[in-house]
Amino acid sequence: MWRQKNYKGSVTVEMSYIMPLILFILMSLIRVSFYFHDKIILSGIMGETLITGAQYAREEGREPVDLQAFFKERVHNKLAVLDVDEMEVLEDRKQIQVQVKAKKWNMQLHLNQKGNRIRPEELLRKKRKMEIFTKKGK
Repeated sequence: MWRQKNYKGSVTVEMSYIMPLILFILMSLIRVSFYFHDKIILSGIMGETLITGAQYAREEGREPVDLQAFFKERVHNKLAVLDVDEMEVLEDRKQIQVQVKAKKWNMQLHLNQKGNRIRPEELLRKKRKMEIFTKKGK
């Protein structure tokens, strides 16, 4: 009634080669997704730092904000894999620049964002003065 079938061991041997490859690809995809997660988080926080620096620079009479402390506070416990090694804020009269270097193991990330310090109130004052001068000239 019950018969034994002769099975070959080729399926087991083939799977012993294929499964490590599938696991390697899966783990690589997870690692890459964590890398891009950290890149997006860092990029967003750098943008927040730029906006904060530009806003505080516009308001006269206010003491300057420490943008590096602001950045560190925002990054705290938000990154999945990378660690921030260097963070630098460069400010001049017209621009703010934020540079970040993060790495862990063999993954490295270098980000750089620049933002202009605009003063729309100064442009509006100049525009109004020009309108007044052109009306007086007519």
